[in-house]
Amino acid sequence: MTDPVFRVSKPQEIADYIIGYYDLILITEFFDESLILLKHLLSLDFTDIVYLKAKENSKKKFTQEDLSQETKELILKRQNIDIVLYNTANATLWRKIDHFGRSKMEYELNKFRKMKEEADPNETLLSLEGKRFMEYMKKQQHYEKDVNS
Repeated sequence: MTDPVFRVSKPQEIADYIIGYYDLILITEFFDESLILLKHLLSLDFTDIVYLKAKENSKKKFTQEDLSQETKELILKRQNIDIVLYNTANATLWRKIDHFGRSKMEYELNKFRKMKEEADPNETLLSLEGKRFMEYMKKQQHYEKDVNS
């Protein structure tokens, strides 16, 4: 049986239902802020959420100015539910940040970002499982690079 909310045709009602189902939805553009909230939600330590960027895409990023008006309208028409869901999740994240406290968030972000800058996959910062995972990922990246060459 299909969930009744998905028979509703209004994107905002679907977005509200999805957002209400989860305790926290992480937003890519505010990933660190999202992780700080996750840290508190699950009673984690900074070492549980610290991450190392494996690779950053330096290619040109497209902006709205790169698209014609016709293309923008087509995207908006076809992606309406995605846009509504993103906007609802983003607004919910910021309400949670306000509830958490903006100054507390800023304090924790500074501490977290400093820890990320100092993080080294070869240090004891990572647990044994984390070190094994990092080694596995490095091997995978080398394997994929060799296969794709």
